[in-house]
Amino acid sequence: MDALYGQEREFMEQFETLQSSIRKRRSTVAIAGPEAVVRSAGEFANEVRDFRNELMHGRFRGHPFNQKHRLEGRLDAFAKAARTALEDEGHSPEGPAWSGSD
Repeated sequence: MDALYGQEREFMEQFETLQSSIRKRRSTVAIAGPEAVVRSAGEFANEVRDFRNELMHGRFRGHPFNQKHRLEGRLDAFAKAARTALEDEGHSPEGPAWSGSD
């Protein structure tokens, strides 16, 4: 049981680090980004915070990984808003992840 507790504590520490990084990057976006990107970054950061709070207080039913769609959906919305803003500024999409069909 102690090993499981150690794994849970390590996971929470990693998640805290992730949340801190997201908060810092959200601040950067808030300073330099267009409104749609700022809004979607805020929604993603808020969802991460809510997820963390629910995780810390044991409010999930079942395994937390069953809730990851919440984070993925917000992250996808942020990526789409950022991509659109870059295209609006004349930057062409690059890299293998670009499909152009979203």
